[in-house]
Amino acid sequence: MTEYLNRRTRRAFTLLELLVVLAVLGVLGMAGGLGVSALARQTARREAERAMHWLYGVLLRADRTGRKFSLRVQEGKALIVDWEDSSERLEATRGCSFERRDSISGIEEAFVTYSPVWGTFTPALTVQVRGAGGDLFFLIISGQGKLRVSPSPWQNEEETKGIII
Repeated sequence: MTEYLNRRTRRAFTLLELLVVLAVLGVLGMAGGLGVSALARQTARREAERAMHWLYGVLLRADRTGRKFSLRVQEGKALIVDWEDSSERLEATRGCSFERRDSISGIEEAFVTYSPVWGTFTPALTVQVRGAGGDLFFLIISGQGKLRVSPSPWQNEEETKGIII
């Protein structure tokens, strides 16, 4: 009968068992949070690289045809190329956004111009690419027509991935 009572009265977990479960859940939560942060940073990097490759294709077409174009950043939404007779755009993927790093408050869209004769942009431009987790990567467009992607707008060209035209 004592054995029956002992089995019947133990209906709850001990304090030690609850603490162990909470510790395991805390460790799993931290590991999951670190993975999500790294994934968000990769999202910003991939979006910046996608924009760089798209713009590189635009530059090749401009050089091949001898046509100049203007590049605009529609804040948060898209990169827009305006040719003399048409335009094309690269929409930001879900959770990402494009922003001018040097934008003046109150100006939603400003532009730079590419000259295929000289292979230059006037003026240079840095596009801030914000990932889903708020992390940043930068698409840097130099005045000399060089494109590169960097985690910091101040890194050297040797330390970053880029395309030089």
